[in-house]
This record gives sequence, structure tokens and C-alpha cells, in this order.
Amino acid sequence: MTQLKMDDNDDVAIENNRFVWTVNNSDEEIRQRLIQNLKFFLGEWFLDKNEGLPYFQAVFVKGTPPEIIEAAFKDRIIGTNGVNDLQRFDPLDLNSATRKLTVDFDVRTINGNTLTINEVLP
Repeated sequence: MTQLKMDDNDDVAIENNRFVWTVNNSDEEIRQRLIQNLKFFLGEWFLDKNEGLPYFQAVFVKGTPPEIIEAAFKDRIIGTNGVNDLQRFDPLDLNSATRKLTVDFDVRTINGNTLTINEVLP
């Protein structure tokens, strides 16, 4: 599933006045797909309100058990097209002062490679 490549600012990448595409099922595409899936809020997409992570429903809600939040992230990661399995998942790091959540994990892709993701969300 080839898709438009995103740059470091989450904008569509353009080179020489042309859109840049990812290579179908490459590790680069799988990495991009993972990060997009982790930034996708539940109910955000009008065509499927059940798609996304429950940020407003659980992650940002005071008192939600960390196990519930981590399970939602793990399900989203494992359900990403191109991911074979989750090899490592560090506890989520929530910085209350900056309201940033850091997720750090390794996955094995369908290509047999290991991808390490360390992303600050949302």
C-alpha cells in the first residue's frame, strides 16, 4: 500500500515540485504508518468513528489505569499493517507539565527487520 511520504513536520513531502511516495511495505512506510496510527484520535475520521486511539476517552482522563492506556497503544501497534509482532514496549512516559506522552517500543516488520520507535505524542 504505497502512500504519500510525510516529512519531519508531518507535511506531505515534495521534491522537485512532485509528491514523494513511499516504497510499498518498506520499513520506512511501516514506520510512517505506525507513527500516523499513534497520532490518530478515536472518532477523528468521519468515515469510521471507531478508528483511532482513545485520547479524550482514556489517555487524557485523570485516574485511567496505566494498563488500560498501554493496552490501547499495544493493540494499535500490533494492528498496524506491516507489523508482525511487538518485541519491546517501555512504560508510557507522561509529562504532566508539558502534556506530552512519550512512547518507546520495538516491532518486527513483515520484512524481518526491527524498527525502534521513540515518539512524543500527540
